[in-house]
Amino acid sequence: MEDHKVTISISVKLTKQEFEYLQNALTNKTDWAKHVHNGVIDENQIILQLEPDIADDIRDWAGEQLQKVGFKKDYEPTEEGLMLENIIDKFYH
Repeated sequence: MEDHKVTISISVKLTKQEFEYLQNALTNKTDWAKHVHNGVIDENQIILQLEPDIADDIRDWAGEQLQKVGFKKDYEPTEEGLMLENIIDKFYH
């Protein structure tokens, strides 16, 4: 009997700005970058098809980045922090 592994993917819809941010930020993370670079443009958004584990990894990375660069001294979110918050929300499945 053959063992068939079923791969489940999820769709993540990003704005062009979010997509470009991830492309630039994940350049050194080649295992994730290949997934981000394969986005499909649909009107004004980019749709990524990802395995849930990859989406979780990218979301966790974005959460770490948010803690590093996402807030000003008064705990107000920076522009990059706001983008990271949106990305985190979109990568929940």
